[in-house]
Amino acid sequence: MLTSSCQTNEESVAQKAIDRYIVFVDSVNKADFEKRKGRWDFIELEHTRKRNNAEAALKVFRGKARERESKRIAERDDKYKGLKAAIEY
Repeated sequence: MLTSSCQTNEESVAQKAIDRYIVFVDSVNKADFEKRKGRWDFIELEHTRKRNNAEAALKVFRGKARERESKRIAERDDKYKGLKAAIEY
């Protein structure tokens, strides 16, 4: 998470979009498997929406900040792929 006091309003909004994606994937990961399975259609829709918002938000950042946030998104993408594979199995 970007914590610089020099953070612009645009960066703050972008950071929140990325954080919402991170929190969403983490909360889906913590949910009971049967609940997750029963709500998978909703989860997929929300995932797509939040992931697209996070990707769009990434464009606000430059340099190391962009690399850091891109890595956070990629880590959650990998986690989500594992969750999805378990549901589809």
